[in-house]
Amino acid sequence: MRLQGFPSGKITRMNVGILKGLPRQLDEVKKLWRANAATLGFFPDGAFDEYASKGCILVASDQAGLLAGYLLFRKSGDRLTVVHLCVRDEMRGRHIARDLFEALVATSKSFRGINVSCRRDFSASALWPQLGFVAVHEKRGRGTNDTILTNWWFDSGNPDLFSLSESVETEQKIPVVIDANVFYDLNTPVEPHTEESKSLQADWLQSSVELQTTPEILNEINRNKTPSHRASNRRYAGQFVSVRPRHDKFAAAESKVKQYFRHPLSESDASDIRQLAWTVASGCRFFVTRDEKLLNLSHRLYREFGTSAIRPSDLIAQLDELQERSKYNPARVAGVLTLRRLQQTPTDDFVCALQATERKETKARFRERFCKYLAAPKTCQCWGLFWGEEKPAALVVYECSNEAELLVPFMRVARGPEAVAILRNLLLRMVTGAAAENRSRIVISDPYCVDFVGEELRRDGFSREDRHWVKYTMPIAVTAKTFVEQLGLVGGVGGSGSKPDAMTGLSQIVRSDALTAHKLERAYWPLKIIDAPVPSYIISIQPKWAAELFDDDLANQDLFGARTKLSLNREGVYYRSALPNGGLTAPGRILWYVSDDKKYHGSKCIRACSFLDDVVVGRPKELFRRFDRLGVYEWRHLIELAKDDIDTNLMAVRYSDTQLLADPIRWDTFQAVLQEAGVRTQLQSPQLIPPQVFAKLYRQGMGYKENL
Repeated sequence: MRLQGFPSGKITRMNVGILKGLPRQLDEVKKLWRANAATLGFFPDGAFDEYASKGCILVASDQAGLLAGYLLFRKSGDRLTVVHLCVRDEMRGRHIARDLFEALVATSKSFRGINVSCRRDFSASALWPQLGFVAVHEKRGRGTNDTILTNWWFDSGNPDLFSLSESVETEQKIPVVIDANVFYDLNTPVEPHTEESKSLQADWLQSSVELQTTPEILNEINRNKTPSHRASNRRYAGQFVSVRPRHDKFAAAESKVKQYFRHPLSESDASDIRQLAWTVASGCRFFVTRDEKLLNLSHRLYREFGTSAIRPSDLIAQLDELQERSKYNPARVAGVLTLRRLQQTPTDDFVCALQATERKETKARFRERFCKYLAAPKTCQCWGLFWGEEKPAALVVYECSNEAELLVPFMRVARGPEAVAILRNLLLRMVTGAAAENRSRIVISDPYCVDFVGEELRRDGFSREDRHWVKYTMPIAVTAKTFVEQLGLVGGVGGSGSKPDAMTGLSQIVRSDALTAHKLERAYWPLKIIDAPVPSYIISIQPKWAAELFDDDLANQDLFGARTKLSLNREGVYYRSALPNGGLTAPGRILWYVSDDKKYHGSKCIRACSFLDDVVVGRPKELFRRFDRLGVYEWRHLIELAKDDIDTNLMAVRYSDTQLLADPIRWDTFQAVLQEAGVRTQLQSPQLIPPQVFAKLYRQGMGYKENL
């Protein structure tokens, strides 16, 4: 198939770059995909729009802007994943695929590498080794032709500055339950109404999603009056994992789910209730359906049970956000956890909840080690985190006899769907405490750390030294040159005692590459590299939202809503009007200015600093669906901000790792600094500030000396 008007002669020059949201060019991408859907697999129309909005579609076009090929990719943790690489038939053999891939490599400087899954019987299998990929493993495909998928890996060759991973690992799969309609779509020939569901069978999804069913699917199948259809569907159902929670959990969930349906119940309603109840009881986070009635319940189901009803197309479009939601959803636990210092021998229930049975730790060994630290209150602090007052959620023991380091001989998190959210918050509090006391090293020496804890430690910048997990902190704001010098003092890149040649040129890289500087600041948080090209902004926020999102000092001034329980707010989202946008771009830094409010002592100040992780503009419903897991905001808040117009655009500012300033900076003080630098603003919109202004304000707010 040729695109109308596309030149048939040799193309002498191609333009390759990120698709900039041009409707005509995006339509051409969709048409090219449609012509090659038999090979590329089904892909929802809305998913193209979502990937384009994220800057995840590269296009190659001639000087007239006519499309020759495209590459669609995902950003997944510390790697990129190629989803589609497609070139027009008449353009093949002209190195367009290589040009697109080289453009992807150029955008991947902050990633460890690129992976792609491809069927062995596809001609594209010969392309990947030519581009520098290696075949790391293979597995059977989902199709009926007994196909084999090869997983290819391209190592970026970037210096491993952050010890993010020790090997090329497969991505953790998201378990999702499919309802009966989606199940039947997958087991019927391709028709227009089944295409959305069939997108779940795409080869590239196999490393990311595991489709599951519930026992209720067998009852659904049994209601079919045609014996051959029943037999066919039962055979097909045998290909899926079926969730198997205990029946008492199912019965309890069924009783709760029923409250969302009107009575009397139809046979279809009763079956839907059982499908949802099995899903909720199993702890599965996602229920994939095309049923609008169930989709309309999604928000209520999520807030009560942690399970979201979602369309197949939205699962594809939001895959990265859903992977994060499956692990990290502070909205589910905010305000329901209490933190208290432990001073008594633990109960059997406490030990059973937190002992590492998978590491063969006995109750006696747990109690013996823990009581040793309880008996040394002058040098050790034992903290417990609880659901309500009794049910244990986590345990941390700090040993503080060495002023240079914080030793953590005990760190446990009870297994459960909120474990990662709890662990991430505890790690931030641990690093914050170490930095406040000028301890340059955190050593977690618990010999019974389980696998998921190790994964999160590595993600948070910890690395293995001997048999311990170690992280270096740098509570400083310095130039890149000084940072490199300090880095040698604390143990080298990643804390592993790097050789001098590994440090050569690092300061030049940091001064020129914002992404590298951003990752270094994360790895050695609360480090700030003041001459790095990381964009910094001052954003105004109302005191009530600052109190809810990150500022406990403000929250505790509210006598009617004082936050007496721990809130898990390491990552959050702040909504504002889309215009004026102040030119916000991520990654970056935010200095939070808390606007004037006489009810709050300490307002009209810059009070905190955060990482700026993402800036997303969209309609209220789209933004709420995407960021609901981060909590605090309710639907009514977004509607109020949008002035009751659901079609207006809002801006979601996603941030993380907020650090409260030791000395909040008053309005007159920071305005004088801004004006001295030629910046005049009343902060009606986000304000970009020069690096030297950020450095001066941050140092002043943290009480750092100017010559650091």
